[in-house]
Amino acid sequence: MSADYKYKLDHFLFPLIANMPKPKILEPGVQTRISTHKFLEICNNNDGYFYSVDVDDCSNVSNDPRWVFMNTRDDNFDFIKN
Repeated sequence: MSADYKYKLDHFLFPLIANMPKPKILEPGVQTRISTHKFLEICNNNDGYFYSVDVDDCSNVSNDPRWVFMNTRDDNFDFIKN
C-alpha cells in the first residue's frame, strides 16, 4: 500500500464512514489486509456488512460473519450483484 493511499484512507475515508449506520461496503480488490480489517471493524461497530471481490483467493483473510468474499473479477457484475 502506498503511503499516499494509506494517508487518504486514514484521514479521509475511514473518518467519513466510521459512524455511518448500517454501512454496506464493497471493496474491489483486497489490496492489503489492513484496509480490509479496518472496513470490517467499521461494519462490526455499526451493524453493517462488508463485501470484497478479488481474482486471488483471499477467503482466508477473515472468518467474520459480516464479511463476504467473492473470488471473481471485479467486472463480473452479474455474479457480484447476486
